[in-house]
Amino acid sequence: MKAESMSVYSNPALLHMMFEKLPDLAREMAAPISKIDKIVIVANDGKLGTSKITGELASMMAQLPTVVKSMSGFDLEAWIKKLAEGRGETPAARTKDKR
Repeated sequence: MKAESMSVYSNPALLHMMFEKLPDLAREMAAPISKIDKIVIVANDGKLGTSKITGELASMMAQLPTVVKSMSGFDLEAWIKKLAEGRGETPAARTKDKR
């Protein structure tokens, strides 16, 4: 019944529902990290341990589009690129605007 009722939703409505769930999905992906009491990093590359941790977190969040695609079949990354192209933006232009 749920699938039948969702079939009458338009694509924008389905996208809206999916985007509402992205923060929850990101929160669940990061939840195990919040339970860590202590981290010891041993490295000899001269980098601070905190930068390695934040780098790993950023890497996890970068996987969010892949997780969405595997769970729903929706290519979030391609959709965002298409949206940006529709506005006449390029990735370089978006980066420049943020500075």
